[in-house]
Amino acid sequence: MNRFAKLCAAAGLLSSIAACSSSPPNGPQSSPYLHYVVERDVVVRRTANAGADQVGRLAAGTVLTAEVVDIGDGWYRVHSDSGRTGYIFGHPLRLAE
Repeated sequence: MNRFAKLCAAAGLLSSIAACSSSPPNGPQSSPYLHYVVERDVVVRRTANAGADQVGRLAAGTVLTAEVVDIGDGWYRVHSDSGRTGYIFGHPLRLAE
C-alpha cells in the first residue's frame, strides 16, 4: 500500500473511493474502482454460472462503487470497494455522472 493510501486508511477515508480520488502530492493515482448506477434489478451470484448460489441482489437505481471485469460469455466479476465479490450476467450498469 502506498503512502497516500495509508494516510487515507488512517484517516478512515477508504469507505468510499471518492474520498481518496484526489491526486496525492507525488502524482495521480489509478484506481480500478468506478461509480456505477444499476439500471435494472440483477442477481449477484457466487460464481459465473446461472445455477450458482445467489449472494445478493442489486436493485435498479443503486449506486455501486466497484471494479467490474468482463470475464466472457456475458458474465462480469464485480468487486466492490467494500471487499465483496460476485458475478452478474449481462451489463446492467452504467457509469455514474
